[in-house]
Amino acid sequence: MTMHSERLLKNVSRWAPDCPKQSTLLLELCPERIAFCETANGEPNLKEAIDGVEKTFHSAENAAEEAEEWFRSLNLYQSSVIFVYGVGAGHYFNAAKSWLEKAKEHRLVFLEDDLEVVYHLFNSEIGRNLLTHDQTFLYFLERGEKGRLLESSFGSIPAILFLHQPVFSSLKLYEETKPETVEDCRKLVGYYKNFNTFQLLEQLTYGRQFFANYYRNLLELSESKFADQMFEKFQGVPAIICGAGPSLEKNRALLETLSDHALVIAGGSSMNAVNADGWLPHFGIAVDPNLSQYSRLFMNQGYEVPYFFRNRVFPEALRLLHGEHLYVSGSGGYQVARWFEEQLGIEGKNLEEGSNVVNFGIAIAASLGCSPIILVGVDMAYTEGKSYASGILPHPILDLGKLPKTRSVNEQVVEKDDINGNPVQTLWKWIQESVWISQFCITKPEIKVINATEGGIGVEAVPNVSLEEVKNRYLKTPVDLEALIHVRVQESIFQKIVDSEVVADKMRLLADSLKKCKRHCSILIEEFNKILEVIEQSDQENPKLITDIALQELKLLNQEAAFKAILARFNESFLSFYGREDMESFYKEQDKRIDQKEINLRRTQLNLKRYHFLKAVCKENIERIMTTLKEDRIRHLITEGLSSQHADKEDVNDVQKALERISCQTYEVNENAFRVEDAELGVAFEGELDTKHILKIEIENDRDRMQEFVSSQTGWSGKVEFIDNEGRVVSDQFYQSGKLHGPSRGYFSNGQLACQTFYLNGSKHGKSVFYDRSGSLYAIKGYRNGKRSGKQESFYPNGNLKFSSYFLDGQLDGLVCQYFSSRVLKRKINFIRGKRHGKEIIWNLGGIKEIEINYNNDKPIGFSRSWHLNGQLAREIFYDENGKVIYVHGWSSDGVKLPADLLLREDYFEKVSNQAGKLAGSIEEIIGHVSHIVPELNRAEGIENADAFASEMKELVFEMDHLREVYQQIESFREETTEGAKEALWKTPETQKILGSQLDQIAEQMSEDIQSIEQTLQLMDQLLKHPKDKNGA
Repeated sequence: MTMHSERLLKNVSRWAPDCPKQSTLLLELCPERIAFCETANGEPNLKEAIDGVEKTFHSAENAAEEAEEWFRSLNLYQSSVIFVYGVGAGHYFNAAKSWLEKAKEHRLVFLEDDLEVVYHLFNSEIGRNLLTHDQTFLYFLERGEKGRLLESSFGSIPAILFLHQPVFSSLKLYEETKPETVEDCRKLVGYYKNFNTFQLLEQLTYGRQFFANYYRNLLELSESKFADQMFEKFQGVPAIICGAGPSLEKNRALLETLSDHALVIAGGSSMNAVNADGWLPHFGIAVDPNLSQYSRLFMNQGYEVPYFFRNRVFPEALRLLHGEHLYVSGSGGYQVARWFEEQLGIEGKNLEEGSNVVNFGIAIAASLGCSPIILVGVDMAYTEGKSYASGILPHPILDLGKLPKTRSVNEQVVEKDDINGNPVQTLWKWIQESVWISQFCITKPEIKVINATEGGIGVEAVPNVSLEEVKNRYLKTPVDLEALIHVRVQESIFQKIVDSEVVADKMRLLADSLKKCKRHCSILIEEFNKILEVIEQSDQENPKLITDIALQELKLLNQEAAFKAILARFNESFLSFYGREDMESFYKEQDKRIDQKEINLRRTQLNLKRYHFLKAVCKENIERIMTTLKEDRIRHLITEGLSSQHADKEDVNDVQKALERISCQTYEVNENAFRVEDAELGVAFEGELDTKHILKIEIENDRDRMQEFVSSQTGWSGKVEFIDNEGRVVSDQFYQSGKLHGPSRGYFSNGQLACQTFYLNGSKHGKSVFYDRSGSLYAIKGYRNGKRSGKQESFYPNGNLKFSSYFLDGQLDGLVCQYFSSRVLKRKINFIRGKRHGKEIIWNLGGIKEIEINYNNDKPIGFSRSWHLNGQLAREIFYDENGKVIYVHGWSSDGVKLPADLLLREDYFEKVSNQAGKLAGSIEEIIGHVSHIVPELNRAEGIENADAFASEMKELVFEMDHLREVYQQIESFREETTEGAKEALWKTPETQKILGSQLDQIAEQMSEDIQSIEQTLQLMDQLLKHPKDKNGA
């Protein structure tokens, strides 16, 4: 048994609360690689033989001096936390001590991955001082099977430590000997900073944005389909998940030929990128809870594309979606969704959504039964320095003509090799997305995932194959997927009727439970205040820290439905952010023999803080629910009013008109032949049908059969029947020599016709007609040679027109109109050859104008305006003929004009650049006015300090030149990233610190110079008014 020193044993016990596993291992350790040694000055040091060469962890001559030099090298501007990878013998702790003492919020966090280093540190006095210091922490980093750091190690570090602009550094030896690990640590600290900042912000605002979105969207369920009902209904059908990465450019043309070969799913900005030329994917995804989701949806052309969504999505974005809303159960981490689903009888699948829309798209495709899943445009990197593929347009009002950004200035840009081995810039969140895909593939080996992005960082364990090769290998035989999709979407209804009034009743039920929780929290606050008073006024060593009343209230609180649905998560988060660091401080102070009274005070204060927090969460949710229900009542009143207005008018049946128009054309299918004559579209063709050869493919359970069919060049002629697991035909499609040719039809489970499309030699040709489950006309789409053509329409179940548009050769050309179910116009916009041209207007349900924008060839020109719900003008932006912003004005809902800086939404660097430019100009003007005095002073007699004044002027000119250099440097970067798809990647936390530090120094020096000049000018003014005589009198 290994004998350990008393000092080591005590230090291990101090460390055990933070790292229990490593503390146990430490007591079983007998160091072999690393040995203790001393510097030339007699300071403690460590040494290790690395690649046959003995190296010391600190300077062999003077460790303290080296540590001081390390500390001086740190840029601690606006930072209060230092993360250091490598603790060594602890000298960096000594160097940072004085900084720690300057402010109680300063923290020093050591990260170490070698237990032998920790062993030797714990045998030293420095180790004891480090572990018992209130503001210093030591955490152990574990490694995985391949020797890389385990990300989970960082998850054990209190989240609060990442939230104060942390500075990352490392032991000098580790920079030399472990550069990859140093870089991994740097990236992980940056990632957890961003992740925890977002999480904390959500907690500090009591989940305000999530719940505001969630409750408003909940009332839309009655108008939605249930996506989970579609799961497993597309077994063996290939799927393409689109990203918006720059590499999409290489594959856009090929992608547009694959609509009948794979389900194409696009989410976020990728929808904008893929339909820039009018081509539409089969599905979209909307999950982003922010305003940017609305901006992206507003600017894409997928007006009738069905969208998968979760209730966290930005509500205005969901209302903007005019196609089918496909609700995916769950809500990504919040239990409230599960509670409502149970209350409403919705039995969903627990679908993991990952960390972005591409991850969610993969999870959806897998749940649908699709395989292979093919990634296109998923760069997860700034390929060729670009953020996006072309075709993504900024919103004229929300984005002010600027392309959406992929990162905030606080996100660190990192470098990684792309799939071709070339260095490329990326973000840690994108690396995480890649890791998620990799882990997904490992856990679901039955699903083949292929990366056909042809650029970017790729995914470990996922093959990189060109899209052309993927097509030739897996996408050989086409299938009319639109027919299968229409049937499945229309039949994806909730298990029970989800009526909006039933949903509202459940919301009231939750609000009542929240009110009870709020009362319980109030009583708990009263009880803990009583306990706090007793502790403060008494010298009892062990006072009662919880009363009988508090115990009863805690029991009742935990039993409430709202606690389980909402508060439990916030309770856990509170302890994660605040309780963890408090407990660690408590353990350290125990070691200092802190008195029991102080410990009891801290525990009680933490409980008070906790129940104040939970009470605030209750209040926030009650208010959100009540506000949502009030808005819903107003909306119903408006709808009823509009319905009554239209009831008095002549009945206009848009469906009947459309059916009459179709009846004038010829679409015939006989037993062995078909014929199409459509003068409106200008198409006429006919052909024979092979009804003798019938191939049946089961598409719900037989994944292999479907994969075999689509990936084989069968040259099939005849009919293919796609059947469900009960033997019912979902769709029958005719082929000629391996190409779709003739009618393709879809059927509902009751045998009723769901849709009919005609193909000519593999291309859609003529009108496709779609029906809903009641047999009413749902939509009409026109095609010529596989491309959208002519008038496109869709209808509400009540027979009113829902949507109309016009296409020419696959591009929007003419007026696009969207309507509310009352037939009130919702939106209209004009296109010429796929480009916005003319005026776009959006109205709300009450007929009040919300947005008006003027376009010329896709660029905003002239006035772009938006209005508040009460009709008050909200924004007015004027664009010149080149689409450049000339001015921006804004007003609050009560008509108060808003300050310009609030409207422009400039980041830190833009503000600095503008202010530096203005300051440089102002000082230059002052110098111009004053500099002519200097020659006069030199010639004047009896004026003292003239030389000093001239010197001060020179100093000011020098500092102004420095400021001008900073301004010009920022401007040059801005110019490089203003045009095109390139983003300002130079804007990072590091450059912000450097710039801030420089400006502080310049401002301080200029302030001194200006003050000195002012004093000299005042003195000269007095001397000029009262000059000395030659005798000095």
